Amino acid sequence: MTWTFGRFELPPTSIRALLELGQLGPSDIFVDLGSGTGKVVVMAAEVFRVRLAIGIELEAESREKARLDAIKRLDKEQLTRVDFWLGDIHNDDFYYDDITIAYNSLEEDEQEIPLYRNKFPRGKFRLLKKDLPLVGYAPSAAVRGGRTWFFRMDFPLTRVRSKSQWAKLVLGRPNSTIADVYEYYRNVWEKRGTVQKENRIGMNRLEGLILNRF
Repeated sequence: MTWTFGRFELPPTSIRALLELGQLGPSDIFVDLGSGTGKVVVMAAEVFRVRLAIGIELEAESREKARLDAIKRLDKEQLTRVDFWLGDIHNDDFYYDDITIAYNSLEEDEQEIPLYRNKFPRGKFRLLKKDLPLVGYAPSAAVRGGRTWFFRMDFPLTRVRSKSQWAKLVLGRPNSTIADVYEYYRNVWEKRGTVQKENRIGMNRLEGLILNRF
C-alpha cells in the first residue's frame, strides 16, 4: 500500500468495496477527485461499466502513469469511457454538471463543501469519502472494518446538529463520543506510517472543521 502525504493507494479489494458502496452502474458519470495513478477510475470503467469515468490529478507524473496504465489494462471500447484531466479540482475550466457520483480521497478542508454546492449538480448526486464522512453531515451508507473505512454521502446532505450524534454516525456505535473519533482518526494516520508532523497536520485540520461546524 503506497503512501504519500494525504493519500495512499488502495488495494483492488478495497477499491471494489468502495465502488460497490457507491452503487455505480452504466448510467453513471464518475469522477475521482485526486485520482493518483488511476486505479479507481480504471475499475469503475472496466468492472462497473460506468458511462464515463474521469480522473483529476494535480501531479503530471501520476496523471501520465494513470493514462498509460489504462491503455494497457482496458480494451478499445472501455478506453472511450475513460478520461484523465490534469489540474486542481477547483479549476474553473473543469465542469461537473453531469457528474452523478464522485470520490474524494483527500482529507476534507473548508473548500470541499463549497466545491460541491457551487460546481456539482444541484439536488441528487453521490459522494464517496474514505476514513471519515463530511464533518457535520450524516453518511447515507458506510463500509467499516479493515484498514480503510468508506462513507457514501447522498446529496442533498443531511445536517447533524451535535458532535455526539455525528460521532455515533461515524463510528457506528451508540455510545461513541467525539474523543473516540479523534482516537480512531489518529490511529488511521499512525497505521499508515505517517510521520508525527503529518499526523499533527491531519488532526489539526479535523479539529478545526469540527470547531467550525458545531
